[in-house]
Amino acid sequence: MVRSSVSYIREQTTGTSVNQQAAHWIIDSSDMSAVAGGAMDDWLAEDDAHIEAYAEGLLIWEQLGQVAGDGASERLIHPNKWRLPAAIAAMAAVILLAFGFGSAFMTPTYKTGIGEQRTVRLEDGTRLVLNTNSVLKVDFEKGIRRVRLERGEALFNVAHDKQRPFVVEANDKYVEAVGTLFVVRSEAQGMEVTLLSGLVDIGRGHFNPSAKKISLTPGDRWRETGAAPVLDRPQIETVTAWRNGEIIFDETPLNVAIAEVNRYTKKSIVLNDQGAAERKISGVVRIAEPEIFVETVAGVYDLRVNNTDKAVTLSSKVAP
Repeated sequence: MVRSSVSYIREQTTGTSVNQQAAHWIIDSSDMSAVAGGAMDDWLAEDDAHIEAYAEGLLIWEQLGQVAGDGASERLIHPNKWRLPAAIAAMAAVILLAFGFGSAFMTPTYKTGIGEQRTVRLEDGTRLVLNTNSVLKVDFEKGIRRVRLERGEALFNVAHDKQRPFVVEANDKYVEAVGTLFVVRSEAQGMEVTLLSGLVDIGRGHFNPSAKKISLTPGDRWRETGAAPVLDRPQIETVTAWRNGEIIFDETPLNVAIAEVNRYTKKSIVLNDQGAAERKISGVVRIAEPEIFVETVAGVYDLRVNNTDKAVTLSSKVAP
């Protein structure tokens, strides 16, 4: 007599690890009866760890399905009834392998759109916040926690682990930390690193523990935008204002201020007045209200506003 899939899973999950239990439920979930579904719900409700393991396993299963192709996944998910226990055992083993060696199957990538922010918790407990239009890839290995900021800006609150340095790669540079709070901004013209607490080292190229590095102390900002690197100590609230949905300007040239606001807007603001470009502006701009920024600048510097579907242009009211 063929055993039901539910009884088989109950036998297999008794005394096994949470990941093993999750793997068995995932494999059989596509062909479950109402009774089986109820049993799985009971298992999930027992412990938050069950939910976390099940969610992680589903991500791995999705990746396996993409690699195998729809046809292969269909054959694995819906085997003949007499082959069901063997299929569950085989595929559960594959998922469990992926639980231990997830980087072989996927490289987690986190993105934000223009004007969007996103908070992420990594597997080591590190928390990070991505700012507007950012892309970050995670590649943790046994002896190193490595992420690559391909573009944009992120605030990192690194979980302490002295045995595994945390390395952020960007613009052919790397930032090494152990347990630290810092901001990295990466753009086509260069990058900057601002240390809020702890200690970070900045090096060139790929991570090399023995290479010469520049060390920052809390409050330092290191910038390199094509010219020689600059080390200064900015107002921290200015650097992190985006976390509160704001941009703070302090005697900032108008063209630089407009470029900063444009990071958060899908419709570009264009300054068509060279005479106003170097004029200084101070104040707080709400990221969600770029139109107020435009109105204020136009009023202060007596500029004309031309608003089209593609851009907002600021130009002189006086004919050249």
